[in-house]
Amino acid sequence: MHLIPPFIAILFSLVSFSIVFNYKPAVLGESQLYSPISKDQSIISSNFPTPTSIPTFLPTPTPTPVPTIVPTPPPISKEDYLLKEVNNFRTSKGLPSVSNDAKTCSFAKLRAKELTTGFNHDGFRNRVDNYQLPYPNYSNVVENIAMNKNYKGVISQWINSPGHAEKMLKDTPFVCIGIEGNFYAYEGWKP
Repeated sequence: MHLIPPFIAILFSLVSFSIVFNYKPAVLGESQLYSPISKDQSIISSNFPTPTSIPTFLPTPTPTPVPTIVPTPPPISKEDYLLKEVNNFRTSKGLPSVSNDAKTCSFAKLRAKELTTGFNHDGFRNRVDNYQLPYPNYSNVVENIAMNKNYKGVISQWINSPGHAEKMLKDTPFVCIGIEGNFYAYEGWKP
């Protein structure tokens, strides 16, 4: 058996004693870890896990609703408004809608202008009698005239007059309403 020389045994004991007393407990959760005491704290933190913080949950922000932008329809012309009202009246009576065409609108504008100097049907009757209407051929023609400061009241004015209402209900698929100031000319025809 080999005997360890006494000074090596003493040296070994001192080193062991020094190692045992140079550790201190570090608490992590419920278990204890022992870390060496060192002047260089980076060694401790790099060799042993560090406690992690518990994440804080923030409430999810509620998105701000974006208002729905409804496009504004383009403004409707007075002529288109009046024709729409004529069609509303016709469909309420079970009749088909009417539409305008270039010949009818040109004549309606001319008649509305003529009404500013003579508010009567003479210009229309003279053209019918002399076969001078601007239509290539026709089987039915009608005219309504009105004077009103408010264009939105013109169709109801005609509806409330039996003779004018009857003309708006005639079988004339082409209709246009000409406007000149406060004067209105309703022209309708059927080929």
